[in-house]
Amino acid sequence: MIEMKGSELKQRQVGSTVRTLRVCVAFLLSAAMALSFGAVPASAQTVVKTVRVGDFPLAIGVNFKTGKKYVVNGVDDSVSVLDADDTVIKTFAVGCCPNGVALNEKLNRIYVTNRVDGTVSVIDGNADGVVKTVGVGERPEGVA
Repeated sequence: MIEMKGSELKQRQVGSTVRTLRVCVAFLLSAAMALSFGAVPASAQTVVKTVRVGDFPLAIGVNFKTGKKYVVNGVDDSVSVLDADDTVIKTFAVGCCPNGVALNEKLNRIYVTNRVDGTVSVIDGNADGVVKTVGVGERPEGVA
C-alpha cells in the first residue's frame, strides 16, 4: 500500500520494512543538474539511492499500481521508466522540451507535456511507449 500526505510518500508492506520517501521540488531541481534523482527517507533526510536518468530530469510521476516511475528528461526530450526497485528499464523519446507528467492508473496511461511542440505525449504504461501525440496549444507548462 502506498499513501501520500503533503510532500511525503509512504510505501508499506515491502517485506517487513516500511519505506518512506520525501519528494520535494528543491531536491528534484538540484538532482536535475546531476542527471539523476534520489530516494530520501523522511526520517533520515539522506539520499539512500541515486539513479542515473536522462538529461535534466524535471518531473517524476509514480504509478502506484505498477510501482513504475516516469521521469521526464527536459533537455534530451525523453522519458525514463524505472521499475519498483528504481532501476531504469527503458528510455524513449517524446516531444520537444517535456516538462510535466501525470498518470491515469485506471487506464495505465501517462501524459507528458511538451513545451516547445505545444503537445502532450500519451504513453501506454504496459508497453512504455508513446501511442499518440495530441496538440494542445502554445507552451503547455504541466498536466494534472
